[in-house]
Amino acid sequence: MENTKLSPPWENYVKKLKTLFGADPEIRVEWAPDSMLVKLFVESCTKAEALNALLPDFINYGGAELKIEVIPANKEPTKAELFKTAFAGNPLFRTAVQVDVASNPITYVVMMPAIIQFYGDNLHDINGNVTQTVEQTARDVIDEIEGVCFCSDRVQGKE
Repeated sequence: MENTKLSPPWENYVKKLKTLFGADPEIRVEWAPDSMLVKLFVESCTKAEALNALLPDFINYGGAELKIEVIPANKEPTKAELFKTAFAGNPLFRTAVQVDVASNPITYVVMMPAIIQFYGDNLHDINGNVTQTVEQTARDVIDEIEGVCFCSDRVQGKE
């Protein structure tokens, strides 16, 4: 009977990896039993970094060593992905979206529709403050990037 043979523990570990991550469209698991090497090819660089930190580099099974490699894709992140990563968790950031306009990709970086204020030696303000939108501040701080437009999110209740 085929189902009565025992699998070595490293094969069971690889099966667990494939089961755990096989449904993720950003991960491809490849197993090379002759070299005792399992590779996880990961599309997202941040996901690859996380998996690299969480998974062991190898597991020793009493003399047999299973090597585990996490390989990030060589794909460059889009401008929208870069902004989403840079502003992750920042309450002033809403989203970044790439839109193809006549086969020309434009990335819209959408900021919170708010006014910010800081002291900036402004002689036109009684308190010396600079008052401007989050969108304008982002434009002032980040170098101009071709195909990137900063904008403000829609004010709630406004069409």
